[in-house]
Amino acid sequence: MTKIGKLIITTGILFSPCLLQAATAVNDTFDAGLGGWTSNTTDTTVLHQAAGGNPGGYLETNNFQATSGFNVIGARNASVDYSGVFADGLWTISVDLAFINGDFTDAWLRFRFQDATANGWHISIEDTNFFDAPWQSYSVTFDTTWDDATAMANGWVKESDGTLTPTPSFSGLWDDVYTSEVRILGGPRMVAGIDNYNASFVPVPAAVWLFGSGLIGLIGIARRKA
Repeated sequence: MTKIGKLIITTGILFSPCLLQAATAVNDTFDAGLGGWTSNTTDTTVLHQAAGGNPGGYLETNNFQATSGFNVIGARNASVDYSGVFADGLWTISVDLAFINGDFTDAWLRFRFQDATANGWHISIEDTNFFDAPWQSYSVTFDTTWDDATAMANGWVKESDGTLTPTPSFSGLWDDVYTSEVRILGGPRMVAGIDNYNASFVPVPAAVWLFGSGLIGLIGIARRKA
């Protein structure tokens, strides 16, 4: 092989998009700690509680240190398993929440794009407005190849452009996720619990089979009492 040929192969490897990290299926029970989760805003505090979860340990989030009127709590994760490329196919994200204290208005799963200069897409998972203190389980299933119209028809909201980066299409979001986030809205002083965050996916060929077999009813949001 010529030196030029070797250079072309080497360059292709160095700039291959496959080098971008990939999100994986995860199951975080918070029994052993925070597992890489951090506060989702500067006004949010996250703590690990060793007991009282669903069951075992859980992540507690509050805004007791807030100095502004930005009434948001929650947690986010930017580690390898929760960011980067989400493979094409059907993903199911589920989480358990406990609304412990406060006046709550909504709860989201939110995924930010690329870096701190971008926003992303979110979906509301609390559709009853009960905001019960006992643990509740929430689940959403979606296809990362959806176009924007399909995503919006299934409850997803495209956020405004970030400070430097335009918000991508729904399918483009999953090519470079910055953070996975659980966001809870309300005020003024809130405490909530987060437990059993789970992400799983079905690859594209199997996902196509699911659609063809009439299981499209899996798409959407499911809610049940834990």
